[in-house]
Amino acid sequence: MQTIVNHTINSLAEYVDLLERQYSDNEFSRWVYRGHADNSFELMPSIGRHFPRGHDSVNRERSILTIFKKTCEPVAPTRISNDMDWLAFAQHHELPTRLLDWSTVP
Repeated sequence: MQTIVNHTINSLAEYVDLLERQYSDNEFSRWVYRGHADNSFELMPSIGRHFPRGHDSVNRERSILTIFKKTCEPVAPTRISNDMDWLAFAQHHELPTRLLDWSTVP
């Protein structure tokens, strides 16, 4: 199998064609995608980018999440029942969290 490294994609059709050539026999399920255009981008959660090590990111995340929950609770989906679900909801609304986005969909 040929590895794709630093290949420029100019259209959606080219991207789909490249994936079809790269991964035959429905091998998509073996891969996860980060979804960042720059492959040199460090895999660091947003909380770590906003509050580098040594700046107590755990307590800052907890404080941000507490404020977010109080502010959004009236309009938040009723299925949010634990802090991990709240973190996912908060990240979706661009709050810095410890979560990284991954997808199995290219």
